[in-house]
Amino acid sequence: MKTRKWPALPRRVQCVGGPVVVKRRKGLLTEDGREAWGLWDAEHRTIWIAPRLGREMQWRVFFHEAMHVCLSDSGLENVLPVDGVEALCDAVASARIVERLG
Repeated sequence: MKTRKWPALPRRVQCVGGPVVVKRRKGLLTEDGREAWGLWDAEHRTIWIAPRLGREMQWRVFFHEAMHVCLSDSGLENVLPVDGVEALCDAVASARIVERLG
């Protein structure tokens, strides 16, 4: 099987609520102190990605966090249960990865 070359992540993306910066940072932690591969910081409109991940996983995490942006910008994140939001973000990220694999 041929190895796919994944491009670098974008440094900035335009979203409905305005631009979002994409950065990498070591030591990402969730609000409850668990290690995270990625985070959406709505206050600073920044998606954080753990730099130690392989390129394909960085893209998967980026798509997951970008879905958080969409849900946040639309207000849906406020009315959906947390587990539902995470499942939806995972589902969309998986679909986007398959889309890229073509």
